Amino acid sequence: AGLSGNTVLFSILLYSLLIITSPLLSFFLLSEVLPIFTFSVSVLSLAWGIATFGLPTQLFARAVGIFKWSILGQWSLVGFGTVFTYAIQNWFAEFWLVAGISIAIAVGHLLAMFGETRILELNPFGTSPKILLILSILFFLVLGVGVASYSAVLHFGGT
Repeated sequence: AGLSGNTVLFSILLYSLLIITSPLLSFFLLSEVLPIFTFSVSVLSLAWGIATFGLPTQLFARAVGIFKWSILGQWSLVGFGTVFTYAIQNWFAEFWLVAGISIAIAVGHLLAMFGETRILELNPFGTSPKILLILSILFFLVLGVGVASYSAVLHFGGT
């Protein structure tokens, strides 16, 4: 129930490709390039990327009959999603709504993954401190791709 380096790299590349092509997708789907679409795709790609890394552990836990952390993760996703949606809708621009939902997705899946790895005594990312550095670099790489994509849309006249 661990992740190989190739799996991590492949996931990062796919989510980065989705982020990079989001202006093109926006144009094909909406007939114009919208920065909000690009921003939404970028932020949701980060959240679902985090969820993807926890998936092998969650599926393994379910296969052996451990549901507690998965259920807690889903309830935290619903709870955080509700709170963030309400707070952002009332106090911030709707533009940031997708960021709140993305945080809820990431927190819910991370909670489930870390709880299940503790119970099952698994270590999906290895024991090396080097893996934390690699995961951090990959996270900021994908984040950078999203920011660059969003900036490019704004620079080249997206509405």
